[in-house]
Amino acid sequence: MQYVAAREDPDEMDPFYRRWLFNKTTEMAAARGDLKSLRWLVESYLPDEFLTKAVAAAAANGHMSVLEWLFERHHDRGYWGNTEMCGALTNGHVKVVEWLRTHAAPRAECMTEVMDAAAGAGFLDIVTWLYDEHKVSVRSALANAMSNRQWETSQWILEHGELLMPWINWDQPAKDGALSFLKFLYAHSIGSPGTCTKM
Repeated sequence: MQYVAAREDPDEMDPFYRRWLFNKTTEMAAARGDLKSLRWLVESYLPDEFLTKAVAAAAANGHMSVLEWLFERHHDRGYWGNTEMCGALTNGHVKVVEWLRTHAAPRAECMTEVMDAAAGAGFLDIVTWLYDEHKVSVRSALANAMSNRQWETSQWILEHGELLMPWINWDQPAKDGALSFLKFLYAHSIGSPGTCTKM
């Protein structure tokens, strides 16, 4: 990177292309957890450029040291409190999720997307936190939880989410062997057996 940067002519490169290239490169370095390259890019190559994707890439790939460095040294240059928690949730990076919850909780306009990711990944503690403390809707979260076979999360949403007449097809839980979830559905008259369940 340093070799290429030393030989490029900043006057000849389109500034928009240069910005795109910088953001793509910082995203790749953060995704790999390459703090040395990221540090050079951010502090030497383009020290005033905003980082559009580095925070999300580090979170999605579980690179806590990169997140902490970006937060402590370049907080004002990155996107914080958006959907960076989604990648960490989807990929099961528990420590990163906990750290982001403490240091960069999602803003109100991003919470539905974070709720959906949490439900789909089975992070019931994040689902309950968003629902109880921030009153985030669980309507689309139920579909994500069920399509990803998160039966405990699905049941919690049905018990606490105050959804009006949710219709649940029993086929997927039956195929997955989720007997306790099926018993819950039956006991509460939620949904019905689908075509596959009746066979």
